[in-house]
Amino acid sequence: MSDNIALYIGNQIRFYRKSAKLSVEELAKRINKSKATVSKYENGSISIDIETLNNVAKALNIDILNLIDYKRGNAKYNKIASNSFEECETLYLYHYYKKEYHSSILHIRKEESSEKIYATMYYKVSDIENPSTCSCIYNGYMSSYDHIINFVLQNYYSHSEEILINSFIPANNTQIVLGMMIGIQDKTLKPASFKVAISKKPLSIEEKQELLPISKDVIKRLEEDGALIIE
Repeated sequence: MSDNIALYIGNQIRFYRKSAKLSVEELAKRINKSKATVSKYENGSISIDIETLNNVAKALNIDILNLIDYKRGNAKYNKIASNSFEECETLYLYHYYKKEYHSSILHIRKEESSEKIYATMYYKVSDIENPSTCSCIYNGYMSSYDHIINFVLQNYYSHSEEILINSFIPANNTQIVLGMMIGIQDKTLKPASFKVAISKKPLSIEEKQELLPISKDVIKRLEEDGALIIE
């Protein structure tokens, strides 16, 4: 295991351990290792064997792919121009709420043996290049069809909350699609939905301002039909 990979895996272990509000000592007890050994795993000074890595993933209640997804975890942007969003390694999701534009990062990884598409969303990041600056983590799956992409994601902190994201992909080759994200508000615990933009590249503030507002025509149709439709 190269130093870079060991360091990346160590950072992932630390990230999920802190997200689970576990101390180094508590994680060490769960995997039957010493506190010093876990600290060395996290700082990348020693390699971790696959059996221990699997035990760490179980202790943190995550899939092992969340710890070893080195290539995709370091993808800064996508070089492909395909209309197939499932071929992307990293997607960027944006929504507007309470007069602020919020950015999230979606990491996609396809498992060839099962053909499942795993997805992790780092929700509301303060630094678009750094997933660890997120306010919350969601893990789940992506499903892709000719003109539809769906995400079903579960809150890592609270499994009772799930997010559903639906987007329509137009026939023309596009880098950005609009859709809807439905979930539970963290403070009120009431269902909420947001218009979202999913992009293969980070968006500028001008692009967010153009794509995310909900027009008066949409609001009028909502009042008439009782349904919010994102076009």
